[in-house]
Amino acid sequence: LSGMLGGLVQQHGFHACTLFGRQTWAGLVGNIFRKLTTLDTSASKVTEGEIVSMIGQDASIWPYMSPFLSIFSAIPGNLLLPGTILAFFLGRAFFAGLAACILLVVLSNCAAAKYKQKVQEKLQVA
Repeated sequence: LSGMLGGLVQQHGFHACTLFGRQTWAGLVGNIFRKLTTLDTSASKVTEGEIVSMIGQDASIWPYMSPFLSIFSAIPGNLLLPGTILAFFLGRAFFAGLAACILLVVLSNCAAAKYKQKVQEKLQVA
């Protein structure tokens, strides 16, 4: 029952973000074309068609990306609720595991930064 309810809430959020993305895209494209009609492109080497093409391609990505905003907004709930339940049932073992995970993230970040620095040094020599 909770899985079905969660699925319905997630589907509603996905639909709402999709609708928001389409409306935002329509507004962006309308403003782009309205602005381009007022620009003077005679002094520029770039034609109006090239500008429209470049901006239109960037704006067309928005409707495909916006549905996933609901996933990002649901992340805190997807982490805090199970974390609270696990902390209640597991007690100290949960906090030890959480501390180990945080430590591993910090250590791997430091190792990645050192590796990146070494690679950049090698590229500067070459």
